[in-house]
Amino acid sequence: MLAAGLANKEIAARLNISDHTAKFHVAAILGKLGAATRTEAVALASAAASSSFKSRGSFLPLPCPRRSVPNLPGIMFLAGVGER
Repeated sequence: MLAAGLANKEIAARLNISDHTAKFHVAAILGKLGAATRTEAVALASAAASSSFKSRGSFLPLPCPRRSVPNLPGIMFLAGVGER
């Protein structure tokens, strides 16, 4: 949804959640990816998806060190990368 350029209000409407909740989740995605902007978050999620598909050939959660991104499939879904 971030990749589609949707605003928090539009994300909230699509997911049937409050605007505040959408804003919270977008901020969490940016923080977990270490991204300063939505564009950077989409680029990072896309790069992570590309490398996970090459190495594992699937959309399953990756075993990863504690400091890396948790719930990568969920983040990629919200970011609009490899939508399910």
